[in-house]
Amino acid sequence: MKSWSRQDLESIECMDEHELAGLVASLPAHDGAFERCAIINARCGRCTEDCRFCGQSVLSGSLVAGWDLVSAEEVSAAARDARAWGVEYFGIVISGRGPEEGDVPRLVEMIRAMVSAGDMPRPCLSPGICSRDTLRLFREAGLVRLHHNLETSENFFHNICSTHSWQERYETLLAAREVGLEICCGGLFGLGESFRDRVDLAVTLAKLSPESVPVNLYTPVPGARMEGLTPLTSREILRILVMLRAALPGSMIRLCGGRALLGDSLPAALTDVGVNGLMTGNYLLTRGSTYESDVEMLARLGLLV
Repeated sequence: MKSWSRQDLESIECMDEHELAGLVASLPAHDGAFERCAIINARCGRCTEDCRFCGQSVLSGSLVAGWDLVSAEEVSAAARDARAWGVEYFGIVISGRGPEEGDVPRLVEMIRAMVSAGDMPRPCLSPGICSRDTLRLFREAGLVRLHHNLETSENFFHNICSTHSWQERYETLLAAREVGLEICCGGLFGLGESFRDRVDLAVTLAKLSPESVPVNLYTPVPGARMEGLTPLTSREILRILVMLRAALPGSMIRLCGGRALLGDSLPAALTDVGVNGLMTGNYLLTRGSTYESDVEMLARLGLLV
């Protein structure tokens, strides 16, 4: 298998369609395994951080209704529904910089409830910035995978957030590895970053070897403070996906929020460029596709095994 240099990865941006097709043909073939995940927005809004792409910040002026932590019973019910449609991983997502006082015992309760119920998706948690000791508690409760996106390159991060650092996010991921958790870590593309920034993120991810790399494509949400951005084209998105597959041959490349931007190119993204994972159901602040419609789509494409 070819080892891709940073220069090789950057060259993908300018490849014509013929060159890109040749590159895609050289990538590892789709093995038929297609992993699906879903999430529950277990706490929404009132976040103290200033991430400009997000409508959950107290600084956003968003009219999005927030809520406190939901119950373990609500999480288990949502996970059970997802499992009925074949979802393999189910993520508990909370707003905020990280767990607040009193959150950790309740999150542990949610994880334990999922684990003890049997025949559930594997539990995933998106708790924000965490210490090693806190992550160890989650692991001991039965957590399998930590979801924590770096979002973009270290160099570009200051353009989207000032209340915490890229390094703090990265250190959380290192701590997760140290306590034995799987890692789900990717980015949000279309924030005004360059292709070089995208490659920088991919090179960093390759050092972490995440089991799953979620690919989110920026679309405006209520309250977000990203102005004047042109939505990514399908041409740009396909090159991002090819670049990530080349840089991360052993990771699950998972298409998540914003996939509607692909339009008629969505089937090609799912079958031809190395994507082998999908987030299904609703997102945090916007509606996604239903479990049923995604099952029908994947069946048509021969991606259900």
